[in-house]
Amino acid sequence: MARIIRMNRICTLVFLAVALLVVSPGTTWAQSEAKATTMAGLKFDSHGMKANLDTRLRDGIKEVFGEIPLTLVDFKDVSRAIDPVTQDCFTADCLQKIGPKVGAPLGLSVEIDGENEIYAWTFTTWDLKAGRKIHSTQDTCELCGDRELAQAFSASLKEMLENGPPAGGEEPFELEPGQVLMQVNVLPEQADIYFDGELVGQGYVVLAVDTGEHELQIRMDGYRDIQERILMNEDTTGPVLFRYHLTSTNPAVVEVPPTVGPIDRLGADTRFTLGLVGVGVGVVALGTGIYLTAIDGEVACDAGVPAATCPDVYATAGGGMVMGVLGTALLTGGVTLLSWELLAGSSELEENLDPDAPETDAAPAGPSVSVSPAVGSNGGGLVFRGSF
Repeated sequence: MARIIRMNRICTLVFLAVALLVVSPGTTWAQSEAKATTMAGLKFDSHGMKANLDTRLRDGIKEVFGEIPLTLVDFKDVSRAIDPVTQDCFTADCLQKIGPKVGAPLGLSVEIDGENEIYAWTFTTWDLKAGRKIHSTQDTCELCGDRELAQAFSASLKEMLENGPPAGGEEPFELEPGQVLMQVNVLPEQADIYFDGELVGQGYVVLAVDTGEHELQIRMDGYRDIQERILMNEDTTGPVLFRYHLTSTNPAVVEVPPTVGPIDRLGADTRFTLGLVGVGVGVVALGTGIYLTAIDGEVACDAGVPAATCPDVYATAGGGMVMGVLGTALLTGGVTLLSWELLAGSSELEENLDPDAPETDAAPAGPSVSVSPAVGSNGGGLVFRGSF
């Protein structure tokens, strides 16, 4: 019985060993395929952008990887997993050391910089097995707020990843010793860009520039030309960014719609009625003020009563001044309304309110009239001034 049990155990072990041998190659291949779709976040450099915008861009990268068949090992996770010596190191030796530690055959580095709502960024993919750059993509967002930047940034990354990095893995152009990378962005995008007298593109170009003095020209019909001399010396490090927004030589004329003032809007009949009321009430109030000012200090007893036996006197100077000022304001306003056409002339805008009104020549400037109170030691009155 013991021998039978022992034989069953041996058969079971042999069966498991055979099963492992059969399944292992498939499992290893599946893991390899899974790793082939993994990309490590090697570097994210936002050049000191605000913290909330930096976070928004990082979240946008995660959302893009959630929509495509690629898995991202987050930038912070990669930074914690690798040696400090290999951080921000993109030599073949560093890249080949990073790949096995994070379990990814591909890498991604991101650099974005900008100011005054003009941003430029670069996505670079890396082959962590071969230790070399695969591809570099540059893009810009002109006059973008935080929301527009985040959308354009994510769309640019998604387009690059969906198209797939080229297998050749070469840079757009090779920089020779002494050359500097220069990027030129121009709005409008149809503007021609000339470098050293040669047309090199429109709107956006990236150039490998030799050291020395160069001439950059931006031209477009209907806009002011830009011409600059650029000196690239041996200490210049790229990429060097130039951004221009051309100014139109024929600015559009903005027509300001005509407006009608509040007094013109009243209409002639309403002005006449309000003017009469203002003059009438003003005259009464001004007369009352003059009278109150005149009797200030006089005794308040009836006529014939000796002043010595009448202790009360009128103290009406304050009220007289208030009524005088109020009356003057009302009277001046009333006269102004009554003589509005004479003082301000005929309002063309007011006439335009009536489309059926015939066209007439503008009325010449008319006479001016002003009214002001006058109070003296012996009484008060009105002073009228006019020019005709």
